[in-house]
Amino acid sequence: MFAAAVCCLLFADIGTTGKPDSGPFPKISGKFGSKSLSYPMRGDFIDYGSKLKVIFDDGTLYRRRDGVSYDYYFLGAGRLVIHDTTGLDASWQTRFSNAATVKFISAYVCGEKFADGLMLDNSQWREDKIDREHWQKLQFLVKAPERYFWVDLSGELGIWPRHDPFPLPVWVDLELETGEQVVLYLSPDITEQLNIYLYDKKFDSPYLLAGFNLDERLGLAPVEIDSSVISINLQESGNFDAVSTIFFPPGTDPRGIKLNLPELFKVDSAQDADGKPLPFLKDKNRVNFYIGPRPDALDRPDRVTVFYRGKFIRARLAGVDLPVNVTTWFPHLPRRNLGRFTIHYSLHKDLELISVGRKIGEEIVRDRKTVTYQTDDISYVSFASGVYDTLRETAQDVPLTLYIRRENNQGIFNRHIPRNVMADLRDAFSAYYRWYGPPLAASLRIVDQPWSAGQSSPGLIHLSEISFETRRDQARFRAHEVAHQWWGHTVVPKSFREMWLSEGLAEMSSALYLLNVKRDTTAYRNLLSHWRRQIVQEGRMNGIYSRGYRAGAITMGARLLLSYSPGDYIALVYFKAAYMLEMLRFEIDGPDYRTDFFNSMLADYRRSFAEKQASSVDFMRIAQTFLGPKRAQAFFKQWLYGWKIPDFTCRYAFVPDAKGRLMLHVFIDVSGIDGDFATPYPVEIEFADGSKRIYRIDGVGQMREHVLGPFPEDVTAVRFDPDHIILDRHTEVIMGESNAGN
Repeated sequence: MFAAAVCCLLFADIGTTGKPDSGPFPKISGKFGSKSLSYPMRGDFIDYGSKLKVIFDDGTLYRRRDGVSYDYYFLGAGRLVIHDTTGLDASWQTRFSNAATVKFISAYVCGEKFADGLMLDNSQWREDKIDREHWQKLQFLVKAPERYFWVDLSGELGIWPRHDPFPLPVWVDLELETGEQVVLYLSPDITEQLNIYLYDKKFDSPYLLAGFNLDERLGLAPVEIDSSVISINLQESGNFDAVSTIFFPPGTDPRGIKLNLPELFKVDSAQDADGKPLPFLKDKNRVNFYIGPRPDALDRPDRVTVFYRGKFIRARLAGVDLPVNVTTWFPHLPRRNLGRFTIHYSLHKDLELISVGRKIGEEIVRDRKTVTYQTDDISYVSFASGVYDTLRETAQDVPLTLYIRRENNQGIFNRHIPRNVMADLRDAFSAYYRWYGPPLAASLRIVDQPWSAGQSSPGLIHLSEISFETRRDQARFRAHEVAHQWWGHTVVPKSFREMWLSEGLAEMSSALYLLNVKRDTTAYRNLLSHWRRQIVQEGRMNGIYSRGYRAGAITMGARLLLSYSPGDYIALVYFKAAYMLEMLRFEIDGPDYRTDFFNSMLADYRRSFAEKQASSVDFMRIAQTFLGPKRAQAFFKQWLYGWKIPDFTCRYAFVPDAKGRLMLHVFIDVSGIDGDFATPYPVEIEFADGSKRIYRIDGVGQMREHVLGPFPEDVTAVRFDPDHIILDRHTEVIMGESNAGN
């Protein structure tokens, strides 16, 4: 009998490095010897156009003695000059140094023809030796790309087009006077090709400062994928082999291509449209997969076929098999790209195949079957196969099917766990359908998968086995994954900056499910507290390092994942974005939430951008019809594009007015935020009979004193933002004197 079910994520049991056949990938490895060649540097610079410049003011440049040099070491005085401090990532420069010029004392540079690009006089290179202290430091810098960033500099150099006689270096690591390191990492196949990181040896993970688009400087646009045709042969043992043909739009530059593929997958070969082999580089410990250009190529190939294989499970941790993310099992770009897929699955005829897309064919030959699916333009495909028990429901006339792995089903039906899971899925789907309107998916399938995270694909949810536990309530998790059928698939984020329109909206929707469907105000408030802790704190949380809000603006989006500090991505794109949306709900619906304009706004957003890509500006335009143009601009400037979070100091006192009526004088001081910050603020008044009322104070941050009243004499308590609706780092409340206000 077969294994009862196999998750769709595939991993290689032998990960080996593909060997390039024509040498487009230069060898950059081994120690950079202390005996080297040196060159005096006086004002030479790397010019990144209108964005920034690296200037080597006064010092010595070293290179390896033997062979062609691709990496260099500079010792001396230099400056990183930042020309472009405007735009969405402007806050990085303020957070980092509060200056447009940053001094450095050494630099490690990797780039083809770097010395030629600086127009150095070859006759001035001299035999030299790097002193021991700096030579040891250099060895750390040489290993840093792989150790801290998982970057293969050989692959990065190998994919650049050869038409540029003096390309920019792919890697510049600057050592600052403070001992910190700033890295400028250039990659042609990312929307904003220049990444800027800050890292310190004391921490395991660098964090992202900014990203800049260099299309004007480089004359290149990132590669896009039109469509993919994939054939995958699934074995009951867990092994697989696959062939993926990737179709590209016409290109005029003969560059290589950078793709991603799980680190332990083995690539056997890559071919062009004529079946001729292409050089490639795929290290078993990295997800980066580089396909180099053919030496005689004048244009980029219009298609590439990749032959690869692997195994379903990559490792066992504490006795648990660990699969990979369900969306990464096929060769794909290192960013989201909308394209069409045709997938041919071959598997044993007794196993069930569940896939994204439309089933267009099935053929059985002896004990094997081939099932074919097609999709429209989507970001990724996922699937699952195995032997399942099923549970079926409908929500708003949409069929829902829950697939439970047979080996995970021992007795759980008797404990009604699947029915409780399905109840959350059904109720969340129905609520979102009522609030937002119909999703793109005409049906929804939910598959039990044997790992700790969930993943929502178009019309298909991979639900973690944790959702079938009884130790804790997983309603919010289930509702979050269901919400992606609206936010992420019906409306697709336009770029990496808009990932909050997927994850933040799904997280906020799950909170509303707890509050308005489950009627669980305790769980709702606990969730807000959880968001706030993750946003405000810095350090390791749940084993993941994060700087919280200090990492930057929400709009840095998926680029935060490239910082290898994934806690930043979760803290900002999930939690801070959701908290921002909760504050937006407070502003739109008012302190008592008697209206439902917030959900009406989201329904308008879905209706306007269904089956389209949407940007942050698109969302803001919808929001301003409910919030007003002026307030919408200020709100999103503070919370979406800004990064600072305020502290509040609140003081109050009851003071009789001229008629003897009791008035509440409130003084709220705001610090830690920009001078133009303003927000409405909730204040709760409790009376002797136990009743409570929430008042909204407008203009906090711009006006210090606010007067509420008159009130009867039986006021028993005053509470500032008791439900923590406004995101803050700290709030201090001070009881004022009876004549407060002076």
